[in-house]
Amino acid sequence: MEIITAQEFRQKYVKLKEHDLQDTICDILIAKRFLVIRFNSGSFLLEDKSGKKRYYRSYFIKNIQPVSEQSSGISDVAFMRNGKIWFVEAKRPGQAERKSQLKFRKIAEEYGMTVFKISNLEELLEELKRI
Repeated sequence: MEIITAQEFRQKYVKLKEHDLQDTICDILIAKRFLVIRFNSGSFLLEDKSGKKRYYRSYFIKNIQPVSEQSSGISDVAFMRNGKIWFVEAKRPGQAERKSQLKFRKIAEEYGMTVFKISNLEELLEELKRI
């Protein structure tokens, strides 16, 4: 019988859905006294004036030309304290950021902001130690 740590057990057997990870990230950040904004990046389907069905995003980033009809790439969560802002992109282990998310990361970093890609809660806690 193999003995593993609780952390190894969670990483190996407990598969959080991405939105559950986002919610838990928000809960941790709020508990650590950050102002937290969670972005819901869904789009919705409507007909335009000509009757053509189109996807519309629920937000826009004016600095970025949209890469796709679905999303302009903003990270899942923004958190702030003392005049500083950071962003978190929550991804399941092994999942890569989309092209639009990488483009947002590049723009945010050009403005001096930090974007974290987080796949588990331990990664978040490690990043928070550096802030």
